[in-house]
Amino acid sequence: MRKRLLYWALGLVVAVGGTAALLVLAMAGATTFRVEDGTRLHVEGKITGASTERVTNLLEQHPGLTEVVLGDIIGTDDANWLLAIGYHFRNAGLTTRAVGTLDNDAILLWLAGVERRIDGGTLRVTDAESARELGLPFDRSPVAAAERRRFSTAMLGDEGVALAIEALRAEGGLHLLEPDSALIRPLLSAD
Repeated sequence: MRKRLLYWALGLVVAVGGTAALLVLAMAGATTFRVEDGTRLHVEGKITGASTERVTNLLEQHPGLTEVVLGDIIGTDDANWLLAIGYHFRNAGLTTRAVGTLDNDAILLWLAGVERRIDGGTLRVTDAESARELGLPFDRSPVAAAERRRFSTAMLGDEGVALAIEALRAEGGLHLLEPDSALIRPLLSAD
């Protein structure tokens, strides 16, 4: 009887511990969202498949949102997840403000704003190898490249920004897109 009770208790500990470990693993690197004053949506972390549904729900729950504050966002494994969020931001008429480091496809979230600002944020572009060395996710599929161009056209009227970012990736290494650069300056909203 004692032996059976011990096995049962051990099984319970393993089940609870395993469940907790799976939850921690599932949440590791997940996108975090925080609404401030009912007007600002703060976004940070890696964009995942669950992020799109969270954004949809937050936009429904907080109709007074006017701005998305983009913290450190390392990008995504699947550009379509991120682009879907970008379309939600644009359709809601939100302004975007970069305050953290936006890596690779996360830059497209910034482009989604009807007005765009950089407030201490950094826009970084890497090639796939540099992304891997830095531990950043990267969607290198040909479909993703076409979707990035389509998104750039939908947000800005042409695919020029997406093509410029593709060219930087082709050069290799890590590139910072400075706010006063010829590529970024025209995209900034006047204060």
